[in-house]
Amino acid sequence: MKKNLKSKLMLLIAALVILNITHSAQAGEWPMFMHDPAHSGVADETVKLPLDVLWKYNIKSTGTEGSAAVSDGIVCVGAWGDLYAIDATTGILQWKYEMGLTLDSSPTISDGVVYVGSDDDTIYSLDATTGEFNWEYITGGKIGFPITVSDGVVYANADNGYIYAINATTGEFKWHYQVDNYMIGTSPAVVEGVVYVSSYYSICSLDAATGTLNWEYYAGYSRFSSPVVSDGIIYLGSSDNNVYAFYAQTGGCKWTYTTEDEVRTTPAISNGMVYIGSDDHTFYALNAATGELEWKYTTGAQIKSSPAVSGNIVYVGSNDHKLYAFDAANGDVLWSYTTQDSIKSSPAISNGVVYVGSDDGYVYAFKGSGICGDVDKNGIVNIMDTRLLMNHVADPVYQIDEWAGNVDDDSDIDKFDVDLLVRYVFNPYGNPVNCC
Repeated sequence: MKKNLKSKLMLLIAALVILNITHSAQAGEWPMFMHDPAHSGVADETVKLPLDVLWKYNIKSTGTEGSAAVSDGIVCVGAWGDLYAIDATTGILQWKYEMGLTLDSSPTISDGVVYVGSDDDTIYSLDATTGEFNWEYITGGKIGFPITVSDGVVYANADNGYIYAINATTGEFKWHYQVDNYMIGTSPAVVEGVVYVSSYYSICSLDAATGTLNWEYYAGYSRFSSPVVSDGIIYLGSSDNNVYAFYAQTGGCKWTYTTEDEVRTTPAISNGMVYIGSDDHTFYALNAATGELEWKYTTGAQIKSSPAVSGNIVYVGSNDHKLYAFDAANGDVLWSYTTQDSIKSSPAISNGVVYVGSDDGYVYAFKGSGICGDVDKNGIVNIMDTRLLMNHVADPVYQIDEWAGNVDDDSDIDKFDVDLLVRYVFNPYGNPVNCC
């Protein structure tokens, strides 16, 4: 019986290898602001609490408000004119690119290339391994917010009111569109051939290939945060104190929720919830379908950090100097860490480590005590974990980390866990794992 089960599981693994399932980012990476072009803010992995400081790197400035990008063992973060590439495991600087002017934008890593915008009106393309210059494109305004890269195109909002689409390989101009007469001040989201841009006065939908306008929604003098797109709905905050949900197809408003102050952070969408912080010091969890409040937690200061979700845990920083880990279901504080200044940077999660910058001048790396699916506890979830889990299910004499092996979050470790873990290894976006 055990031999028959093992044979069936081996056939499953072989079949998925033959299918050669592909995905846009490797499991365990956080290559751009809010993780992906849709700005989901959701990691491909579940990191086990508690967290301990793995390292911290002094960027020798007043800190960083931008989110780190993590890919291929490199943590990229910008601060006040310099772009830093830090070894994700050791915290040792690999290279630094000096831009001269203020660098407020979060970098993006795609296919071994780092893309970042600067206050000198320029989009830069650099080699992620060496920091060597590839190309630059000069726009008509400062690039102060995160760039989005999708399907070989760089999308960047500038403070001259235009969004630019640039060929990611060559740096050649594709199109631009004037969204506003003033700075846009947000990062574009790209989903299924459509670009969503929010600005001081409006939110619009553009064809990703041509820049042609699909629809536009005007909001008076309200300033929106960066948009998030999930299941056909756009979610974002606004300076009018509201959190909005719009239909992505038409731009019609689905619901609003009113907080006590401006909402300038970008939400994360997971577990049927919208997670977002407000200047009223409060972190909110709203029902994604209705906008009704599920829970809230009041921190000691304004929240400028956008959240990151890892399984059943939501991470967010606050101007009270703390990085929080909340239970995603009920808002209980599961863990926190206090730095020496405000945390406006958005957390990035990669290979069992949470990365965040603080205004105290340091980039912090917090290592979890386990990664869901990493049954051999080597810090990486790969095909070897599926084989070890399969062996354990067929014969429990094979020892594993049982927390990491229960990837479907039920009471048993069985063939269903093997099936899910195999599918996750080949396609983490479509097959999330979640250990309790």
